[in-house]
Amino acid sequence: MDPGGEGWSRQRVEHRLIAAFRAMPSCPVYRHGRRLRPAEPGRDTSALTEVLNWARLLDHDPRARLYLWAWARCMATNASFAELCAGLGWKRSTAEVGRRRGAATLAAALGRGSPES
Repeated sequence: MDPGGEGWSRQRVEHRLIAAFRAMPSCPVYRHGRRLRPAEPGRDTSALTEVLNWARLLDHDPRARLYLWAWARCMATNASFAELCAGLGWKRSTAEVGRRRGAATLAAALGRGSPES
């Protein structure tokens, strides 16, 4: 369970990812998390770094991670996920299933107290 004591759900994971991408909307979605340098001096990136480090929990399902990260960034920046899917040649329904699967996998891992959480 997380320090807030609220437990983890797919929706909570999605909410945290969106918040993280709002903090740093230009952060790449295609790589593992790493310690980031903020674009603006003094900007705290600890929450974003924590969330991006969750990528390791989805190493076994990289498409789910890609769909989930791309979706969260779209939600954070008010971009159209449908347009992104079309532009990248992704079937929207496949991307939706994948991003939900990724968020559910993360919620389960974080609920177990994964070392990455």
